[in-house]
Amino acid sequence: MDAGTAAILGAAVGGLFGAGGTLGAAFLTGRFQGRSQHGQWWREGRRAAYSNFIAAVTSFREAADALEMADDQGRDEIELSELLKTVHDRWPAVRSTAPVVAVEGPQKVADLAAKIERHVEGFAIHSDLDAEERAHGQSDGGRTFLCEAHNALVDISRDLHAFAVGARETLDRADTTGQ
Repeated sequence: MDAGTAAILGAAVGGLFGAGGTLGAAFLTGRFQGRSQHGQWWREGRRAAYSNFIAAVTSFREAADALEMADDQGRDEIELSELLKTVHDRWPAVRSTAPVVAVEGPQKVADLAAKIERHVEGFAIHSDLDAEERAHGQSDGGRTFLCEAHNALVDISRDLHAFAVGARETLDRADTTGQ
């Protein structure tokens, strides 16, 4: 083999290795970028689910606090009835956002959302029962149902804080797709 043929053969082999290396690098770059984009998409979905749930619970909690404060101040039944209606108007938002959190996960965060949803329901039910007792003049003086409603508010606050911490930890992980 003469020097010219060896040079041509060397250039061809070198070109094949170079092209193969370039294609391999492009493949790996695309694969890693795809994983990164998928992880970002997953985090954005979770962030939206968590944020919507927190906003719905906070809105409910604000309405519930207003009802509780008005009752403590001895406001009239008409005003209390309007505030109770506001509480009930905000309840569906909590019920509709909790299942989205359950789908997005992880289980720890989904369980906290379900627990908060039960507390919200407990507040609404006990507030209704208290209003019904007062409307029929059957209040027990100790306001048992209102005490239960207050306890539900305390539970909502405690568990909402734990939910926010769990959600933040989940979103802070580099890869949240497998959680």
